Amino acid sequence: MVKKELPQFVWFPPDRSNQNWTLTINGVDVRDRVISGSKLSWGLLGEDLSCEIILENSDGTLTGEFEENHIIIFKMDYSGGTTKQWEGEVESVLDNYESNYNLKIIGSHYSVRTADINVNKEYTNSTISSIRTDLISTYMTGFTSNNVTTNNTLIPIIKFIDKPLIDCMIDLNIQGDEDCFVDHTKDFNSFIKGIKNNDDEALIIDDNIFDVKGLGVDNVTKRSKVTVYGESGELPVIHTSQLTQLRIREKVITD
Repeated sequence: MVKKELPQFVWFPPDRSNQNWTLTINGVDVRDRVISGSKLSWGLLGEDLSCEIILENSDGTLTGEFEENHIIIFKMDYSGGTTKQWEGEVESVLDNYESNYNLKIIGSHYSVRTADINVNKEYTNSTISSIRTDLISTYMTGFTSNNVTTNNTLIPIIKFIDKPLIDCMIDLNIQGDEDCFVDHTKDFNSFIKGIKNNDDEALIIDDNIFDVKGLGVDNVTKRSKVTVYGESGELPVIHTSQLTQLRIREKVITD
């Protein structure tokens, strides 16, 4: 009988007996008061990068302690608990009562700031990466673009009129076939899709996957007819694209 050997990858779950973590808000260690915490994760621009933390406050010690823009830092690893996993800012502080008095802290990763700033700028015969770095230096004070990968894809003309910066960045992602994120040091990172591998993490059922829902194609937001209104050389331009095999779901874009 002919035998054929196939390479396999077997994931060994980490030893969690040495797990250590800390959570600070405005420099105050609140680990011993944490009732729950969720969404302390970060990802690409456009993803939900908010967090929610419930702190025990029956003695009133934390009342008035935290406010908007205070820094939240979550560190966790399997040694000394010094690896930074998430950093962002407080958005809201809410008093709650659920069998005892507590505080609900709603925060967001630094990336969310890109949704708060509108862009008014036009670029002509500029590359993807030069537009991206200029937007960062012009509109994102305190942020850097050290890890924006050079992309020489040329855009003849692009105009942003009161457009949220996050949407400008996503437009550049589409035209440059890139992904983009902001790290914990407020540095923008961009790179061609598909070239980044994560060799140190895995998703394992019954280990770190607790729930899987909604896998499949979602057609709710799909549009079969899109009309774009813009201008070129100060002349109006109208372009319509339609998929005739689908029922009509229209969207109008003005840019």
